[in-house]
Amino acid sequence: MSAHQHRLIYLLHRTAHRLKTETDAAFMEAANITTAQASAIEIIVQAGALSQRALSEALGQRESAITAMVERLLKAGYISRRRDEADRRTWLLEATSSGREARARLRAPLQRINAELDAAFAEVDMAAMAEGLRQVLERFDPGRA
Repeated sequence: MSAHQHRLIYLLHRTAHRLKTETDAAFMEAANITTAQASAIEIIVQAGALSQRALSEALGQRESAITAMVERLLKAGYISRRRDEADRRTWLLEATSSGREARARLRAPLQRINAELDAAFAEVDMAAMAEGLRQVLERFDPGRA
């Protein structure tokens, strides 16, 4: 059967929306942050320190959208900002201990949500689905999958 016959676009949109809603609620309860903010903290922690421009590129978002998110994370005390010694025009973002603690509090809700996904798919189906989704991303956004 085709994507059209399976109504894949509709199912993918509904599923993505439902997963985002569920994850946002779980993350707000655990650490008072959204899924998008959690993604930003994760990228910052993994990088050690990075510019706001690099964060926007990693998230695939415009810098203007990232500016508001960075301000909220700074205000919450989850990240800090300092001048880049190599380029004084650039600010580097770093996770604070509070940000790393918030990230750690997300493990349990994330495990719960992943367990639901694991229960919904056989392992072989999960691998095929993940590969198919990567291919779709690559087709619509080459180099970013």
